[in-house]
Amino acid sequence: MHKYYESRKIARERWRKTEHGKKWTQDYMREYRARPYVKAKYHEYYVKNKMCWGNIKENDILNADNTERFIEDAKK
Repeated sequence: MHKYYESRKIARERWRKTEHGKKWTQDYMREYRARPYVKAKYHEYYVKNKMCWGNIKENDILNADNTERFIEDAKK
C-alpha cells in the first residue's frame, strides 16, 4: 500500500463533503447511470432478483385477488 494512502483517502472524503464535491459526484453519477451498459446491468439485477423481493405474484392472480376484495367491500 502506498505511504500516502490514508491521508489521500481522508482528503478525498473531505472534498466529497464540500458543495463542489457533492455537485460533481451528483453530476457524475447522473451521467454514469445514463450509460447503456449500466442501465442493462441494473435491469439485469432487477429481473434476476425480482422474485426475491417479498411476495410477488403474477399479474393475473393479483388482479383476481383485488377484484375479489372490491366485490366484498361493495357488498358490505
